[in-house]
Amino acid sequence: MRTLLLLLIFCSMTSMVHATHNFAGEIEFEQTDENTLTASVITYTNLQSTAADRDSLYLCWGDGLCDWVQRVNGPDQDNNGIGDGEVISTTIKKNIYTWAHTYTEAGQYILYMTDPNRSGGIINVNFPNSDNVPFHLEALATVLPGSDYANNRSPILLEAPIDLGYLGAVFMHTPNGYDQDGDSISYKLIVPLQDLGVPVPNYVFPRDINPSGQPNDHILNPETGLFYWDAPQQVGDYVIAIEISTYRNGELFERILRDMLITIQDGAQSTPSIELVDIPSNNEIFNVEVGDTVRFEIIVEDMDTDQEVGVNSSSGLYDYFDEPAIFTVFINGNTATGSFEWIVREEHIRQQPYQVVIKADDNYMFGSQTSFGIVRYRVTTLVSTDLPIAAPRVRIFPNPVVNNHLFIEHLTPSLNGEVVNIFNSSGQLVKQTILRASQQSFDVSQLTSGLYILQVGNTNHTFVLNR
Repeated sequence: MRTLLLLLIFCSMTSMVHATHNFAGEIEFEQTDENTLTASVITYTNLQSTAADRDSLYLCWGDGLCDWVQRVNGPDQDNNGIGDGEVISTTIKKNIYTWAHTYTEAGQYILYMTDPNRSGGIINVNFPNSDNVPFHLEALATVLPGSDYANNRSPILLEAPIDLGYLGAVFMHTPNGYDQDGDSISYKLIVPLQDLGVPVPNYVFPRDINPSGQPNDHILNPETGLFYWDAPQQVGDYVIAIEISTYRNGELFERILRDMLITIQDGAQSTPSIELVDIPSNNEIFNVEVGDTVRFEIIVEDMDTDQEVGVNSSSGLYDYFDEPAIFTVFINGNTATGSFEWIVREEHIRQQPYQVVIKADDNYMFGSQTSFGIVRYRVTTLVSTDLPIAAPRVRIFPNPVVNNHLFIEHLTPSLNGEVVNIFNSSGQLVKQTILRASQQSFDVSQLTSGLYILQVGNTNHTFVLNR
């Protein structure tokens, strides 16, 4: 009788496991007391997989101890004291599982969670059996000793890790990480994981799925986190993993893993355009001072007149200060206008730049075809009422490159003599030269077709080389 009961339990668990559909997620944390971390596992799951819905997850803290962590968000419709999660679309539920843990000593620890199954049908993970591959999230946390814990929080990722693009059209996304402690942030594309430090089987980067033979490459900007894919050549679900690292005093301090789902679908559809008025580049850092009033306008338009655009903005400047920045938008069918306004206060002073992301989509549904605009500001300590001063400006053209020559134009004489570095989509340095004129031509005939990042001074520019 006991053997039969165990068999029935096993069969029930197996059925539940294979119904699990984890789309995306990450782990966030903060130190809330001496040697104590409060961590949140954030997952995005298939709303239709009710039989596999998790009211708790098993979180391991990196010191040999693990806890079942209950879900804390959403309504409690069955009155069991556990949240049901937050429905964010007709197919997606957001789940947050939060718990605190006290370590015996300060140090660095790897937090991790492994759930038995990913969503099915992912074309670049163990295709066609991605649902047999575990879904794994992990994060490296530093636990500070004594009373130093007050400023110890992981970066918060302000953009959701599920997005949608179209066949043959440029796809863009950024996690838009914000670190409340002012630590520097960098981004890196890695292979997704199925266990602690173990990559998923049969993973193929999206750029290598190219049945049409057309240009298909992607690149991740290590400073802004912008993932730029030009352009998907096969419909279906893709997974990418982005490693977000923070540095304090030049040393690695924290690291979180974002596991993200991208759905590419077919359809003749235009991408909304975003014009950031009087902002010459998405990659510059603008220097502003305490006392400045910073403003810029946006204009959004979709060529499909039957579409309704949606526009929103994310930034740490909106939610984490006593006097936050303000973003307003006015939508009129397939067009929209908006404005960003921020009065710089002493509370905003820090060494690392603030990033403001403007996102436009069509039909204003979760995960629609999207465009991104990015503006970055760094605050200095001087008090001034002058207008913001821009960092040295650089323009590259034509983009895509024509006739194997790329032109660089700059408006600041101090850039003369600066080193120009060109990196491929894998982050390898492929060309280096010196900028010696205000407008200069560079021969890139030795480079293969694809996406590249050109770096001059404190600017990073993405360009496309087609052949």
